[in-house]
Amino acid sequence: MCTSNKAQLFSTDFMFALSIFLIGLTFIFVSWNDYQQKLYEEREKAAALQKLYDVSKIWEEEGSPKRWNTTNVVSLGVVNERSINVSKLLLLKSLGYEKVKKLLGISLYEVYFRISDKNNQTLFEFGRFPSDPEVAVKSNRICVYNSTISLVETVVWK
Repeated sequence: MCTSNKAQLFSTDFMFALSIFLIGLTFIFVSWNDYQQKLYEEREKAAALQKLYDVSKIWEEEGSPKRWNTTNVVSLGVVNERSINVSKLLLLKSLGYEKVKKLLGISLYEVYFRISDKNNQTLFEFGRFPSDPEVAVKSNRICVYNSTISLVETVVWK
């Protein structure tokens, strides 16, 4: 009598173990991809927040030179004597959107500025309002515009 001790390649135990292994491997790959996507989104948001912080300085500074115009502007700022200078806002529009983006150092992003009164009526608007953004961040500030308390919205988006 001859007995064979050869193992069967496709036994039920092997197929069960292979199935569990493949399910576990699939779970790891799906989790890894999900983690990578969330990490990417967080990095994009952090970068946009940093740009928002940088861009928002326009509402705190006078710019360079202090009395800049469309021909001599080095850095943007729209404040003089703790109040928004209306003529600088008009000059901002005269510079054009692309030049403003270049001066702000946000070539990969879009920007939108809005000043509104206490009744939410728009007093000034500049830039491109977000339309289907990948990432968008916004800041609100209280300011003095034409001797009245107003709200400044700054949105940076991609």
